[in-house]
Amino acid sequence: VFDQAGKTMSWFKNRVSSVHFWVSALVGSVMIRSMIQYADQWKVIGNQIKVFGDGAEKSIIIQNKLYDIAQRSLQAMDATAVTYSRLRRGADELGLTMKEMLYITEAVGKSFVIAGSTAKEARNATYQLSQAFGQGALRGDELRSILEMNQVLAKAIAREFKVLEPNMEATIGKLVELGRKGLLTPEVIAIAIFRSGKMWDKQFGEIEQTVDHATTKMKNSWMRFLGVFDRANGATALIVQGLNKVQGVLEDLGDPQS
Repeated sequence: VFDQAGKTMSWFKNRVSSVHFWVSALVGSVMIRSMIQYADQWKVIGNQIKVFGDGAEKSIIIQNKLYDIAQRSLQAMDATAVTYSRLRRGADELGLTMKEMLYITEAVGKSFVIAGSTAKEARNATYQLSQAFGQGALRGDELRSILEMNQVLAKAIAREFKVLEPNMEATIGKLVELGRKGLLTPEVIAIAIFRSGKMWDKQFGEIEQTVDHATTKMKNSWMRFLGVFDRANGATALIVQGLNKVQGVLEDLGDPQS
C-alpha cells in the first residue's frame, strides 16, 4: 500500500513539474514577445520622427521630449507621437514652430484626461484627431470620436469658431454640420487649443491619477527602457537579420525556377 502511495505521489510530482515547466515556458515566451513588441514600438516612433530629416541626434532629443509629454499628460507614448508627427507634416501650412507643436501635443493629451476618457479611449480618439490634422479638416468619424470622447476639446473648438465667425452659430450640436462643410480646419483646432491651454493646465492640475493612468505611464517607461536598451545592444536587429535569412531561404525553396 505504501509502495503504491509512493508511486502515486511520484507520478503526481512529475506531472506538477511538467505542468510547471510548460507554464513557465509559456509565460516566458509571452514576456519575451511583449518585450520585443515594446522595443519595436520605440523604434517605430523613432522612425516616425526621423522621416522629417532632423538627423539622428535631434530625433532622439525629440523622442525623449515626446516621452516626457506623454508622462506629464498621462497618455500613451505611441498616440502622443502620432499627434506630433501629424502636426509636423502640416507645420509649414499651419506656421507652427517646434515649441508650438509640442505644446499642442501635450495640451491635447491633457484635454482627454480632463474629459474623463480612459487611456484606451484617449488613445483611439487621439489617432482620430491626428487623422484630421493630416486630412486638413475634422469631420465624419474623426469628429464623432472627439464629440464622444472629448467634450472639453469639442467645446474649445466651438468657442473658437464663434470668435472667428461671430455671425455663425457654433455650438457643440452645430459642429457636425460645420465639419461636414469642411470648416473645422487644423488652423481652427490649433488656435482653439492655444487659447484653452492655460485653463486646461489649471484643470489638469486638480486631476487625481487613476490606476489606468499609472499603468499607462508604466507601459511608457517600460517601452523606453527596452527601446534604449535595444538601441545600445541591437537585440531586435539580430532577430530581424535572422528572420530575413529564414524568409530568404523560404523564398528560394518556394521559387519554382530555383
